Amino acid sequence: MNANIQKMRPLRVNTMRDETQVVIKSLDNIGGVVYSSELAGKFYARGYLRQGKNPQFNYMFSSEARRTEYVTDWAERLAEREADKIAARAVKKASKHSLVVGDVLSALWGYGQSNVNYYQVVALKAKTMVMLREIGSIQVDDSHVKPAVDSFTGDVFAKRVNPEYNSCKISSCQHASPVDKDEAGNYKKSYETPFGMGH
Repeated sequence: MNANIQKMRPLRVNTMRDETQVVIKSLDNIGGVVYSSELAGKFYARGYLRQGKNPQFNYMFSSEARRTEYVTDWAERLAEREADKIAARAVKKASKHSLVVGDVLSALWGYGQSNVNYYQVVALKAKTMVMLREIGSIQVDDSHVKPAVDSFTGDVFAKRVNPEYNSCKISSCQHASPVDKDEAGNYKKSYETPFGMGH
C-alpha cells in the first residue's frame, strides 16, 4: 500500500464544493465512480461502487498527483478483483463432475454418533445433475458397513453435483461424496456407530 495513504484522513461528505464526476471505465462491471473537487489548495476525492450510498473512500490530498495516484491504485485493485471473480465464475461454469451411472456416494450424519446412508447414481441429468437412489448397507462388523449395490430402498431423486468434489447436498445435515474403492475395485467400508452406543 502507498505510504501516503496512511497520512490521509477521512472526510465528511461535503456538498458545498463543486465536484467533477469521473466514471472509472475499467470498472464497468461494478459501476465504479469517483467524485473529485478542489478547495483552498486542497484536492478531494470520494469513490463509490455500484449504487452504494456509503463511499469506499473520502479523502483530502495535499496534491493533485497524490490524488491521481490513489484513485488509479484503487481502480486497478478493484478491476483486478472483478477480473478474478469473472475468471473464477468461468472456471466453475466450465467444470463438470466425473460421476457415472453405478457410482455410490455416502453421507455421514448424526449428533453424537455416526450414521451412514448410501446413494447410487442411476442416471445423469444435464451437465450438473445426477439422479440418485438410496441403497441399503451391509454390516461388515460391529462398527463398519459397506454399500449394498443395487439394493434400492428409496425413490429416485435429482441432485446438483459440486464438480470440485463430485459431492451432492442431500439435505441440510447430509452431504454425500463418492465412496472410495480398494485395489480390487470393491467399495471400502465406512465407520458407523455400533448399535446402542449413540444417543
